[in-house]
Amino acid sequence: MRLAVRHQHQAEEGGPYHLLLPGDRPGQRVDAATLSRSPDERMSEPDLSLACFRLAPGEGLELRFEAETAPTFAHEAPPASQELARVVEEAAAALRERGWPYDAASGVPGAPSLLLALAVSEALTRTGRPAGVVLGHVLREGAHPHAWVRLEQEGLELDPWFYLQSREHPALWLGWGLAPAPEDYLGGHEGHRIAWGRVPLPADRLPCQDEVARTEAALFFWPDLNHPLSGLAQPDGRSRLHVTPMGKLARLRELAALSRGVTFLAILLVALGFIAPGGWTWVAYLTYATLLAGLQGPALVKLAERPQARRHALEALLFHAALIAIFASADTVLPQTLYVLTWIYNRLELFLRRAGQKSGAG
Repeated sequence: MRLAVRHQHQAEEGGPYHLLLPGDRPGQRVDAATLSRSPDERMSEPDLSLACFRLAPGEGLELRFEAETAPTFAHEAPPASQELARVVEEAAAALRERGWPYDAASGVPGAPSLLLALAVSEALTRTGRPAGVVLGHVLREGAHPHAWVRLEQEGLELDPWFYLQSREHPALWLGWGLAPAPEDYLGGHEGHRIAWGRVPLPADRLPCQDEVARTEAALFFWPDLNHPLSGLAQPDGRSRLHVTPMGKLARLRELAALSRGVTFLAILLVALGFIAPGGWTWVAYLTYATLLAGLQGPALVKLAERPQARRHALEALLFHAALIAIFASADTVLPQTLYVLTWIYNRLELFLRRAGQKSGAG
């Protein structure tokens, strides 16, 4: 995929702009990286490359690079995975008691995952397993700021946020042809992300400082967001991360999205009585189903193999059974009814579970 960070400085008096530069790491290979101008200063450490640019008001900066990403899930459960799960769950419970914005209700991108990653890394460090935080972007329908944890001694990465999310939403990655189990995130990630580097960054070690900072603040930088430990703040200017998917999988997903649009249009026309089912409507649906089977088929099988996720796999299958019933002008509405009931049950069960967690935290 191709990625580009574009920043336009808007501070009235100009000033430094810090940018983490991505590099090669497990599950990530960076190539053809170019900057529109050379850094004024640069700090390089293992798993960290931070560049600083003294920009005038209105001056722009662009970073372009290509990246290949891959899953880093371990073939076997990492050592003491049950202990890692316990630490994540206890950290999440403690954050909920303090009003943690688990559903990103705060409106601040990346804040929930960063707060959880910080809590988990601190808890692990206290138990004698040094851990740090990795900043990155999850690449799902665009790029979204995200944070996860790296175990320094083991060299493993675990993602507390997606560990919790995949327990609640087993089909979360089904649209990308993946079906990771929650335990997978205790020793790796799904490969649909870009990592910028480890944090936090002590303020007194940042480049482009005219004098040594007299503060103990620890700072966090995404290309499009700065996060001081005392609160969240946007950078001095407009910053955007643009992602252009490449490869066969990206083209297949584009074709599937196009055929899905045609299929849903056919459903609407049939439901309104403008056209009779059959003919091109069947062709549209079969094309969509074929593309979807190639994208999601293996992942759907994996979902069905896990007892906790089977009802989510059933929901996906009943959706297609309902479509077939519509296009076939079936006299029964049983598939549609079963799909609606399964859809409602899955979401009602999640709502009740979260309500129980909130009442317990209260």
